[in-house]
Amino acid sequence: MKVQWKDHAGAPDEGTELCRLDEIEDEAGKELVIGEGAAKCRFSMFRMFVVRRGDDVWGYVNTCPHQHIPLNYFPHRFVSADKQFIMCANHAACFNFDDGYCVSGPCAGQSLQRVPVTVRDGVVRVG
Repeated sequence: MKVQWKDHAGAPDEGTELCRLDEIEDEAGKELVIGEGAAKCRFSMFRMFVVRRGDDVWGYVNTCPHQHIPLNYFPHRFVSADKQFIMCANHAACFNFDDGYCVSGPCAGQSLQRVPVTVRDGVVRVG
């Protein structure tokens, strides 16, 4: 059985407010860590990111399918220099914005785990 985003510890409920659309730079990404509470246990936190192109926003679990580590070294850095792809900082794997499909790199043919997001009244939410 394939693991879904909802199966991760600390995964947010549908409708959870993530951020405002204007907090995501166009053709860039924003890292979101959900569950950072008093315990701050890394196993109870859910790490994801959103990328934006115009008014379109996509959400993904922040885990590269190649080695199951976060895609970014630095906060909010998920996009290639030419702004055409989501890029893993570890091995330069490139993924499509709209479906998370890896078009090049060591995990070519695999995909990021999608987290469905919507934008309502300028707010990005899960689901």
